[in-house]
Amino acid sequence: MPGFDWSESKDRKTAKKGEEVMERLTITRREQSDQGTFGRATFSIGGGAWYSGELPWRDNHVGESCIPAALYTASIYDSPKHGPIYRLDNVPNRTEIEIHPMNWMGDESKGFFAQALGCIGLGRELGFLRPPEGGAAQRAILESKQAIAEFMAAADNRQIEIEIIDAIGQGVL
Repeated sequence: MPGFDWSESKDRKTAKKGEEVMERLTITRREQSDQGTFGRATFSIGGGAWYSGELPWRDNHVGESCIPAALYTASIYDSPKHGPIYRLDNVPNRTEIEIHPMNWMGDESKGFFAQALGCIGLGRELGFLRPPEGGAAQRAILESKQAIAEFMAAADNRQIEIEIIDAIGQGVL
């Protein structure tokens, strides 16, 4: 880009003096209800972009809430349930926060279905799905396995940063 010195930008892979800068997945939360927290996830490598899904905010309660908005690091981890996947490091008062395939992330105490216990899901689409136990369709991320495969290929087993930004009600998904 003319007139812009990329060597000064931390958005690039290599900083000015050759120091390594981690790649970053930025999750911008835009929508929240009892059916979940939804946003857009963009990756600094290759321009990957997906929808994100998490549990609703419930004061960071384990198994009930999405995690606090912040900057985290994430490393590849061999999950007993999901296989090789990314797990976030140093999440306050939480452990085992993974990025894995899922569709539903509703508040179970309000009668919604969830496949999440605080983890983050990625999907290619955002829509509505009927839970496997029946009932009304609820907000969900779709094509999650494909989105996770794309994300995993882009991240390529490197340690990365995950930045979560709360922008509920600001802009559209």
